[in-house]
Amino acid sequence: MDFGCGTGFLVSKIIDPDVFDEIVGVDVADGMIEVFQEKIKRKDFGEIKMAAKSIDLSEINLKQLNSSITTDVKNLDTGFDLIFSLLAFHHLKTPETMLNQVLKDNYINPGGRILIMDYERDPKKQIFHPIHLINGEHYEHDGFTEKIVRDWFEKGNMMEGTERKWDLDSLTITKVPFFCPVDPVWFNIVPKRVEETYNMLMITCCTKPLV
Repeated sequence: MDFGCGTGFLVSKIIDPDVFDEIVGVDVADGMIEVFQEKIKRKDFGEIKMAAKSIDLSEINLKQLNSSITTDVKNLDTGFDLIFSLLAFHHLKTPETMLNQVLKDNYINPGGRILIMDYERDPKKQIFHPIHLINGEHYEHDGFTEKIVRDWFEKGNMMEGTERKWDLDSLTITKVPFFCPVDPVWFNIVPKRVEETYNMLMITCCTKPLV
């Protein structure tokens, strides 16, 4: 699953038929999903089975997700072997809840893996998304610290009423520097904004197999 898939940009960069058999993109942005679906129809991603769905995973379960997909991507009896997410978690009001009570408990296979890529919070630098910079857009978090991320996973294992646990020995958080230019669309709105190099947190962890 590509969680917060947008128009399928990340999928287009990592698509590999030797690695992926089926891919489902999910996002709550209808317009982006429509673009993704058009790419699938054009076979921009080759012959890999693929679907894109505008849906809120917190309001449904795996069975309902499967039944809502009209393509032949339906071989998801227990969940996804891999869920990856690029720059989606900082949009969530409660990322810890989405990670543990939604994705872990309902969508990731036992023994599966999650891979999250998002900004590192750095108070010494300008915020990534100036508040209300563009009409209608709002960003819930200005990135995350390593401690915040570790707390998510540790708290996920302390929750009652769930059989699925994180394998915390497999949790890795890697900082990858990347250059962030000034978006020309934003320049006239915030002319003092400067180019900077930030860190991207590459977060990955497996779930434990069910005994």
